[in-house]
Amino acid sequence: MQVKILEVAGAPGSDRRVRFESEVGQAWANWMGDEPTLGEVYDVELTVNDSLYWDEDIEAVPDERALIEASDDSVIIQATLESCEEDGFTVLKVGTGNLTLTAYGDPPLPGSTVRATAKTLILSDNRY
Repeated sequence: MQVKILEVAGAPGSDRRVRFESEVGQAWANWMGDEPTLGEVYDVELTVNDSLYWDEDIEAVPDERALIEASDDSVIIQATLESCEEDGFTVLKVGTGNLTLTAYGDPPLPGSTVRATAKTLILSDNRY
């Protein structure tokens, strides 16, 4: 997925947080990779490191639109469920990109639209 960096927080060389915009919305995320440049567009991989639970943190929803948006202390991701393995490894299709996470419990069928709430979203620069 391509994102444009709108704001960079944190000291250079330390853990960086970025506010970004994408085709499906804006939010804050932790940045993995070389120092991001304000206003630059990057091709990134999206990951959630938090363990989520079906019907608690992630659930099927009737609204089929993809979105990423900031909440008070979390990020909300609405996407299409691509796959969910027995060990919880889950892939969501968010706009033109994929997001990986771990979700436990009973998932809906692949192709369902799901809404996940996570504390932290991670963007990894694909150039490396």
